Amino acid sequence: MPAFRIQAFAGMIPRLDARLLSPAQAQTAVNCLLLDGDIVPLKNPLVVTRPNKTGPLKSIYRMVDAAGAAYWLSWNRDVNVKKGPIAGDALQRTYYTGDGEPRMTTLADAISGGGNDYPKNFFVLGVTKPTAAPTVGHTGGAAANETRAYVYTNVTQHGEESAPSPAGEHTAPSDATSWDLSAMETAPLNAFTVTGASWSGGIATLTVASTRGLRVKEEIAVAGMNPSGYNTSLSAITAMTTTTVSYAVAVNPGAFVSGGTLSRIAPHNTTGMVKRIYRTVTSVNAVDYFFVAEIPVAQTTYTDTTANSVVVKNGTLKTLGWDMPPADMHSLTAMANGMMAGLSGNTVCLCEPYYPYAWPTAYQQSMIFDGVSLSGSDTSLMATTKGNPYLFTGNHPSSISQRMIEETWPCVAKRGTAGISGGMLYPTHQGLAVIGPGVTQIVTKDLYKPENDTGGWPKLTPSSLVATYHNSRYYAAYTDADTGGQKMLILDKGEAAQVVQANVSITALYDDPISGNLYVVQDGEIRQWDADAGSKLLFEWFSKEFVFGPPVNMAAAKLDADFTLSDADSAALLAARNAVILANQALIGTASIIRAGNTTSGSAVVTNMSKTSDLARWMTVTGTGIPANTKIKSVDSSSQITLTANATAPGTPMLTFTGSKQLVDGALGAAPFNKYAINASAIKALPAITYDIVQFTLHVDGEVKFSKQVVNNKAFRLPGGYKKDNIAVKLSGNVRVRGVVVGSSMSALREA
Repeated sequence: MPAFRIQAFAGMIPRLDARLLSPAQAQTAVNCLLLDGDIVPLKNPLVVTRPNKTGPLKSIYRMVDAAGAAYWLSWNRDVNVKKGPIAGDALQRTYYTGDGEPRMTTLADAISGGGNDYPKNFFVLGVTKPTAAPTVGHTGGAAANETRAYVYTNVTQHGEESAPSPAGEHTAPSDATSWDLSAMETAPLNAFTVTGASWSGGIATLTVASTRGLRVKEEIAVAGMNPSGYNTSLSAITAMTTTTVSYAVAVNPGAFVSGGTLSRIAPHNTTGMVKRIYRTVTSVNAVDYFFVAEIPVAQTTYTDTTANSVVVKNGTLKTLGWDMPPADMHSLTAMANGMMAGLSGNTVCLCEPYYPYAWPTAYQQSMIFDGVSLSGSDTSLMATTKGNPYLFTGNHPSSISQRMIEETWPCVAKRGTAGISGGMLYPTHQGLAVIGPGVTQIVTKDLYKPENDTGGWPKLTPSSLVATYHNSRYYAAYTDADTGGQKMLILDKGEAAQVVQANVSITALYDDPISGNLYVVQDGEIRQWDADAGSKLLFEWFSKEFVFGPPVNMAAAKLDADFTLSDADSAALLAARNAVILANQALIGTASIIRAGNTTSGSAVVTNMSKTSDLARWMTVTGTGIPANTKIKSVDSSSQITLTANATAPGTPMLTFTGSKQLVDGALGAAPFNKYAINASAIKALPAITYDIVQFTLHVDGEVKFSKQVVNNKAFRLPGGYKKDNIAVKLSGNVRVRGVVVGSSMSALREA
C-alpha cells in the first residue's frame, strides 16, 4: 500500500529538480524555521524604534548606556561601524566609515540633544598634524654651540595625539638661558570665511584665507553665499589648494557678489585641545624627540628653559607617522591585537594597534584591484576586490603578509559581505563564496546553479544582496530577478546546507553582539527579527515530487501539528493584544499612563524611562517641572522622549500622559500627506488571540487536486477517482508542524 511520511523537514535546494530532492527537502520553504526538524513559523519582526531619518535606512548600530538603555545610530548610507579596542574606555568611542570621511563618536556625543536622529555629534577620525614648523630663537649663552630640533603635536580632549609638525631647527650656545619658540599654529580650522568664488565646467571654486584642516574627498557645507547657487548642505571636496576649495555644482550660480561660510560636516575635535612640544637632545640621542611641555592649543609661543638632564626623563614622541586615515577609506573592520583595517582604492590600511585614530602609511599594502569589502577574524584579514580576493595574516601591522587567492571571484555586492569565524562570506558571480585561512570555496555550489535559469544564483540578483551572519546562518535581503519583489534568504551552511526564504522587504540588517539579537530595518523602522510573539508569519512548505510506479490514488492524510497554544504563547498573544488596546485608548484620550523619567531644567528631553512603546506624539504630559499644555514632540527610543517645552526643574518626576481626544497623527491635518490611507488612522487593529491554521494542499501531476484547512491531528480523507504517479503536498499556516503522512488508504497511514 503506497504511502509516504515526511519528518525532519529540511529547506530548499533550488538547483535540483523537484523529483530529485530527498524526501525531507522542499521545493519552497518560506517564512519558517527548520532548526530541529519541525516547521516553525517565523514571528513578525518586533518594532523597536523608528529613527528620525530621511531616505531608506541602510545601516544601523546599537549603543547601550550604563543603565542598559539602548540608542540606535542609523544612516541612509552604507556604513561600517566598530567599537574601539581601548582599555577602560568609559566613553564608548565608536568608529565608522561610509558616511563621508572616516568618523568617530562617543555615546555622549552620539545621543546629545535627543530626537532619535543619532549620531547627533561626531568628529573626523584622526588628529590632523600641524603644518607649520615652529620658529626657534634663543636668548643668552656663551658656551659651544648645539643644534636642537623642535616639533609640536595636536592632542584632543580624549588624549588622541597627532603626528608631529615639521621640525624647526636652531643652533645656539648650549648654555643659552632660553630657547624661544614662535609661529606655532593654533587648532585646526572647522569653519572658513569665503572671500571669492568662481564656476567652470560643473565645478565651483571658493577662495578662503587658508584651507588648513581640510582634505580632498572630505565633506563640506556652504551657506550665506551670494549668489545662493554656491550654497550646499553636503558636498565632497574635489580639489584644493592652500587657499581654494572646489566641489561639484551642476549649474553656474553666476558672478560672485559676496561670500558666506564654508564648514566641515565632520569637524575636528578641538574642544579642550592642547599642543605638546618636543625637542631633540643631541648629547643623548640625536634621533628621538623628548617631551618638553604641554600648552593650550591657542598659544603660539613658548619659552623653553628646561635642562637637557630633565627633558630626557620625560619620555619620547611616539606618534611619528601616525597619520589620519585616507579621506575615502571605507569597509572598516577589526582584528585581534587591537588592529583595525579599512580600504582606500586598491590599498589596505591598518591602524596603530589599540590607537584607532592613527593610520600610519607605513602599514599600507596594495592589491592589484580596487578593494570592495573587508572582514577581520583573529589575526587574519580577508579582502574582496573587483577581481581576485586577498588574504592578509599577521600579529602586527608592520609584519602583515598578503596572499592573492587564485580565484577570479570579484565581490558584486559590498553590503552582501558577512564576517564569520575564520573567514568571510560574500556574493560573487558564481555564487556565495567563503574565503579565509585554509578555506576557499563556493558554499552555494550544491544549492544554486551558476546559470541564469530556474534554480540559478542570478535569480537572486546577487548585486542586490544586503547581509549579515547571525547564529551560524547567513541572512541576506535581495531583489527577486523574476518578480522584482524584496525577499530574505536564510542560508544554513552546515553539513547539510539548505536555504529558507522569507517574504519580507528589508533595507538593513544588524547582528547585535551585546543582546545576541538580529535586527532589521523594515518600512523605515528598526525591528527585532522573529520576535513579535503576538503576530506570526504564514509559512509555506512545498514538498518534493514523490514518484510512484504504478500510478496511485492517495486516499488519506494526517498531520502531526501543535494546534493548541502553549501557555507561553497564549500569554504573549494576550499581552500583545492588551498593549494595542492600551495604546489605542491613549490615542483617543481614555487612558492615563504614568511613567518616571529624568528631567533637566532647560531641556525638553526626558531620559531613563522604563518604557515608551505605549506613548505617542501629541499626548499631553503633566508632572513636576513640566509647563502647562506640554505634549510629546517625539518618542526617541525605548527609554527617551522629547517634549514640546523645556522642563523648568531637574529631577525624577512621575509623568502622566493622556491622549489628545483626536486620533494621534491620524486626524485630518495632523499627519504628513499620504501617511495614512483614506479613512485610516493611527488606531491599530487588534491581533488575533488564536493561531491554529494549517492548510493542506495535495498536488497531483503539478496541479492542485485537493485543499483543506486542517484544525486537528486526526486523519482525513482525500478525493478518489484518479491514479497518478507524481504526488506532492504543500503545507501553509502558522503553527508548528512535526510531520505529515499521505497514503493510499487509512491503513497505509499507519504503516508508513
